Amino acid sequence: MFLENRTQAGYLLGYQLIKYKGTDSYVLALPRGGVPVAAEIASILALPLDILAVRKIGAPLQHELAVGAICENEDPVWMHAILSKLGLQPDDMGDAVEKERKRIRRQIKIFRNGRLLDNLVGKTIIVVDDGLATGATMLAAIDFLKRKNVRNVIVAVPVAAESSIDRIKTRASELITLKTVKHLRSIGEWYNDFNQVSTSEVVSIIDKCSKIRNNAESALHEY
Repeated sequence: MFLENRTQAGYLLGYQLIKYKGTDSYVLALPRGGVPVAAEIASILALPLDILAVRKIGAPLQHELAVGAICENEDPVWMHAILSKLGLQPDDMGDAVEKERKRIRRQIKIFRNGRLLDNLVGKTIIVVDDGLATGATMLAAIDFLKRKNVRNVIVAVPVAAESSIDRIKTRASELITLKTVKHLRSIGEWYNDFNQVSTSEVVSIIDKCSKIRNNAESALHEY
């Protein structure tokens, strides 16, 4: 199965998550690729959408290989098996960690105008990305949300590597995916259109979703 683009992926996932429509739940997107997917899900489920600032920590000379991740500038989550294969320890990654912390601060400034996340205590959170490879960024997101005492963490991704499924399932309340791949070479190979999502696109999507949500709430209050 090939997906046309991230928007179609979100549409398909949205209807697999339809039981959460109109509930006391929240959709959080992992930028940047997860944002178009999450926006479609939030629209179908009539739920608020926000950005969860998370960055993977890439291996030296292999930046696409995630050896860990940071969420909202908290302590990193490490993929110890991958670090071990590369002959590395978390202490070796200090420069990379600081670089990603700066990028997280930039994400929060640009995508959330510097504000903190809403109070998520007791809510069901649907965390969305455009795919799951090592699962490092998603694990960091899950751990962060659990420390915020949310009720449940639902992970929704269009494509997932089989090797990452068990790690996610042991930490999340539920995992929803359209396609599980035994040997995942790249997430993009499962999309016809996997162009990089720009910063301006993320800002535009978030602004549009926020306006739709605000208009709906205003109409409800008037009624």
